[in-house]
Amino acid sequence: MKRIIVFFSIYSCCCLLISAQQITYQSLFDKAMNYAKEDSLQLAEVYFRDAMKMEPTNPHNALIFSNIGNIQIRAGERKKAIESYSLALNTMPDLVEAIRQRAALYMQENNYDKAFIDYCHLLDIDANDTEALLYRAFIYKNRRNYKQARTDYENLLRIKPDHIEGNLGLALLDQKEKRFREAMDIINLLIEKNVENAILYAARADIEVDMGKPDLALLDLSEAIKWNGSNSDNYIARAQIYVSQRKKTLAKKDLDKAVSLGIPRPSLKDLYDACK
Repeated sequence: MKRIIVFFSIYSCCCLLISAQQITYQSLFDKAMNYAKEDSLQLAEVYFRDAMKMEPTNPHNALIFSNIGNIQIRAGERKKAIESYSLALNTMPDLVEAIRQRAALYMQENNYDKAFIDYCHLLDIDANDTEALLYRAFIYKNRRNYKQARTDYENLLRIKPDHIEGNLGLALLDQKEKRFREAMDIINLLIEKNVENAILYAARADIEVDMGKPDLALLDLSEAIKWNGSNSDNYIARAQIYVSQRKKTLAKKDLDKAVSLGIPRPSLKDLYDACK
């Protein structure tokens, strides 16, 4: 009887040892990744954190923090995600995906200064990073540093000549600098290649307004609405032109449509007053 008890005690210890050996840093990491793929975000985060507790000094914890950041983004927790990416970068400063994700979050938070630092870091790692060039150019333009913005847009377009956002950014920069002919040349070419892109028609309309050509702008705004009838900005822009032309009934109709799409009516008070 004693032999049987001893045998089972040894057997139980061996099972526990085998079980403990099977729970490794990598196995926890793999489980977390599987749960993340299945959208079981809370379980994924638990397993990621368990892995870090098992090996708190493991340099790969930077990847875990980055993955936790990805989970937090999907859960809508932007500020927590920024913290997680920052922890990842404390360990692995050149972790490109963490830098990129954090920069994008800073852009969403309108924290352009911090986003600028991250995009500069990305370009230090890879001077041909088109996403970093695009958004750094946008930040330069926002700072009215048009010369540097143009350099980034031109570098981007040397790498990807047909990049829609890059070409559009350069056209809008030309518009800011009142280089209307150059802006129109770019936009016209873009529309030739992307005839169903509502954003491009709206952008051309805005340039035409600056050029003092409201009737052309109305045509382009109508075309933008044709391809995307859910963008309230286009109705408001068209209403503004109608108001300037004293076409009050048409203006009010567009304002009502914008309100139906979710724009608060009080924010359009001045335009509604102009329609009376």
